[in-house]
Amino acid sequence: MRRSIPLCLLVVLACVGDARAQLRAGPAQLDQPSLARTAPAALDVHEWGVWRLRAGRVDHLADLVRECPTFVHHASSGPPPVTPRPRPDVEIALKPVVFLHADTPLDVTLTVEMPGGQPWLYFPDAVAGITPSPEVRTVRWNGRALPAGAALPNGVTFPTAPGGHWWNAIRGAGASPFVPTGAALAERFLFYDGPIPFRALWAPARGSVVPVAVPGVSRTRVAWLLGPTGAARVSARGQRVTRAPLAGVDAVRTELRAALLASGLTGGETQSLLTTWDGDLFRSQAARAIWLVPRSEYDRMLPLTVTPRPRSIARVGVAIQLL
Repeated sequence: MRRSIPLCLLVVLACVGDARAQLRAGPAQLDQPSLARTAPAALDVHEWGVWRLRAGRVDHLADLVRECPTFVHHASSGPPPVTPRPRPDVEIALKPVVFLHADTPLDVTLTVEMPGGQPWLYFPDAVAGITPSPEVRTVRWNGRALPAGAALPNGVTFPTAPGGHWWNAIRGAGASPFVPTGAALAERFLFYDGPIPFRALWAPARGSVVPVAVPGVSRTRVAWLLGPTGAARVSARGQRVTRAPLAGVDAVRTELRAALLASGLTGGETQSLLTTWDGDLFRSQAARAIWLVPRSEYDRMLPLTVTPRPRSIARVGVAIQLL
């Protein structure tokens, strides 16, 4: 099945205590002395997102809606069903998901900014709006994160996704339930999607890829190649680029899994990404490059603010670039 899914966010909250503070992952910086005076909550926030680069094509909202469960919300700012690419550098952010892991119940506010872009779909209940100055479209969740094994409050349930749907693979990552304030539906991750400006770190070149110089991004990178001609790893360190053959899809899967774990995702979160995107990553017959979007670039594209201040945040993106 073709997965033209937009940007999703899974937030994992692990929390203990009632501390109230903010941690923002993005270009703007908070007052560091004030952060130092407030101990972080025992809260861990993990996120993964996937971008599929397809030589100038942008997914249609109608396709994205069809591949999401019917209970997913449509932002009022969403475009008509057929949408031309707004700019050459704008890509759909596909199924970004934010996981919350909480040891005790904790009230949480989480905001994702989308500079130069806009939210199209999201779940569970959130507010999709525009900040006053500068004008930036955002998605904001307010609610309570519960311990992973906790029962939901009376009258609150998880929505039912169809059997075999990718939604269930993400729900199975083992994160905390999140109950939006006043809502009857909870979820084990936060989901959003929409178009945002995206800077490709690799460029196609004769069936392979070469690194692109991007301000603020290290030139030490790795890309994995898969397609009819086999598998390979392309490594860049400064101006030096090397290519090494790999023993097929399984070798790429093993290396990609290790890289995702090293980026801070849990085993369950890593597996949810690999399962959800199994077709595009490992079963496609198209020539493609797979590479990670580093944390610094993720934060630049999608600034994240969490209250209370978590003890850690992990964010990693995967780009699937057709050659």
